[in-house]
Amino acid sequence: MEQKKEIVARLAGLTPQSNGLWGSMSVGQMLTHCTDQIRICLGELPCRPRGNKLTQGVARWVALNLPLTSIHLDHHLRQFGA
Repeated sequence: MEQKKEIVARLAGLTPQSNGLWGSMSVGQMLTHCTDQIRICLGELPCRPRGNKLTQGVARWVALNLPLTSIHLDHHLRQFGA
């Protein structure tokens, strides 16, 4: 729960004018990039299937239950100094 509060606070500190320390994404592009991965795993955003049903199920479980998503988001928040 603390990690969620920290991420929400860091996201709240971003503005459309926030400049990245590296890369060429804007804040809006970065947020879309990060949320699209979650939306794909939840089945809210279609994508081209890869692998078989077993590997797709394992990949979905890993993406939703291991801290990889928060590590990826942390990387991009640091990109914008948040």
